Amino acid sequence: MPHIQVSEETLEILDIIAKLVLELFDRYEQGFECFLVRDIPAKLMKEFDEKIVKKRYPYLGEAINIARSEAFQDLMRKAIQEQQEKEQVRNS
Repeated sequence: MPHIQVSEETLEILDIIAKLVLELFDRYEQGFECFLVRDIPAKLMKEFDEKIVKKRYPYLGEAINIARSEAFQDLMRKAIQEQQEKEQVRNS
């Protein structure tokens, strides 16, 4: 994944989302879940779209919600993988 500079606000919201994902993952290891993230400042969402979503999923064009979903899923997978790697290091 390329290194992308984002604001502290973006990092904070990604951290919150990662924690939510880890909680959901603990409860539901299979299947699909739908969750709603509310009250994200427009400026933060715009920055997320410009710096992450549109760069990683340019082929989705105007389907921004699909692209956001894909971006969130990628971030979730990365957060889970990092957590599992930390647990493996702790357990070894």
